[in-house]
Amino acid sequence: MPQFQVPQFIEEKPKIIGPLTLAQFLYIAGAAGISVIAFYTLDSFFLSFLIIIITGGIAIGLAFIQINGQNLPAVIGAALTYWQKPKTYTWQKELPMTEIDVSALEKIEVLRRNMSLQVEL
Repeated sequence: MPQFQVPQFIEEKPKIIGPLTLAQFLYIAGAAGISVIAFYTLDSFFLSFLIIIITGGIAIGLAFIQINGQNLPAVIGAALTYWQKPKTYTWQKELPMTEIDVSALEKIEVLRRNMSLQVEL
């Protein structure tokens, strides 16, 4: 019987650029690009510093935060989908009324009484 090796850690995405996956690298690179543009185009150092901190924080969050084993963009997408879709509640259908033949149950009860041992102490 041939034996095959089963791959391990199949839930991990491949690390393409150093220790980062492609998505993580793109989030960080996008934030770095926005930060460089903000630093060189804005006259106010405080405003550019604020934009750099905000975009860096968002990029780090999108790249590295995982909630219950899912990355943050997947969680945000699921939350937006839940928020946009209408919530409908389906109630249980009313079951049709069926009649039970009680005479058969009465016959069984009579047979059971006749079969039981009545012991008097």
